Amino acid sequence: IAAPGALCAKAASAGGLALGALLNSPDYSALLAGAIMEVPFVDVLTGMSDPDLPLTVHEFAEWGDPRDPVHRANLRSLSPYENVGPHRYPRIYLSCALADARVP
Repeated sequence: IAAPGALCAKAASAGGLALGALLNSPDYSALLAGAIMEVPFVDVLTGMSDPDLPLTVHEFAEWGDPRDPVHRANLRSLSPYENVGPHRYPRIYLSCALADARVP
């Protein structure tokens, strides 16, 4: 429906994790002209390593516990913040919140 390089994607919160991973892929990010990321969860290791955040401990069963080396390696592989590449990224509009305890 859209030509490569003419598509824009939008994601928020945990959806920002998926869009961030797509943007970190040179092949997939080349398909986009732009991305809108609203308070994206892109620093997975920091967020999941802070048990004082309201959703962290509750999410260990789904995301993994970063205190476990195997889970930490998996979280690192998924984390957009940890995997920024040297390739050209499409235009990105990123919004953030000053005090959002759910998405640090």
